[in-house]
Amino acid sequence: MEVFFTIVAGVGVFTIGQLVLKLWIEPVAEFKALQVEVITKLKRDEGIIISSIDYSRFEQDEVYKQKCEELSNSYFDLSARISGNKDIIPLYSFVSYLSKLPNSKDLLLSSQNLNYIGNTLVRDAENSSVTRHKLCKEVLDIFGYKEK
Repeated sequence: MEVFFTIVAGVGVFTIGQLVLKLWIEPVAEFKALQVEVITKLKRDEGIIISSIDYSRFEQDEVYKQKCEELSNSYFDLSARISGNKDIIPLYSFVSYLSKLPNSKDLLLSSQNLNYIGNTLVRDAENSSVTRHKLCKEVLDIFGYKEK
């Protein structure tokens, strides 16, 4: 009978360990990898984000327009992935506190900022390059990037 209880206890510990791993540890690790991806993308494209886009070139230069659209779509994708990865983590507000992840309000703001950046890369907006730069800095701050 002792062997039976030992086996049941072992299976129980293994099952609980797998639940914790699959429900919290792996999604948090994926989210942290997404944070790094967002920071890398924003820093790599910072020159494009800061500079003003020549929207009049869209009609003459199809390659330029296509590159701006691809860049824009990549920011829409990152925005959607931020929301999706947050929703995968059960009890996100508690887990974010323990794992030092951004809170839900900041994630919503960063997602909106990335959408704005993506929109103004292909559509004209007043002072869009200044606004994009400000929003880029906000997202970097939310994800914990510090300039050295």
